[in-house]
Amino acid sequence: AHWCEEADAFTSPCICEDEKTAVRASLPTGLRDTSPRIRTAISAAIACIATWDWPDQWPELLDTLLRPLEDAVRAATAARNWTADADAMCGSLRCLELCAGDLGEDHLGGALHRLLPLLLALY
Repeated sequence: AHWCEEADAFTSPCICEDEKTAVRASLPTGLRDTSPRIRTAISAAIACIATWDWPDQWPELLDTLLRPLEDAVRAATAARNWTADADAMCGSLRCLELCAGDLGEDHLGGALHRLLPLLLALY
């Protein structure tokens, strides 16, 4: 309720930009947590922030969410076995699922263009 003054549920004071930058930088690390409930809570927080900040204030979000999937595909291709960080993959996929509803048509094509080949390679 303190993130964006344009939000219906906004409550003063608004978080300063330095704090927002720190939150955006630290949240994705929680997607690697071993607990599915923690990963889902972190995913929900990221999706909520992404509603306001992606892509303008958080342009690297999609790269951050796709990185564990890209790493898994690279590892599988190089070693011919799936030794990827399953928690990070599941966290990224859960977060992408929660963010998908807020993707506009102008961003959906680019996101799917990168995501679909990864999903096909993984499954």
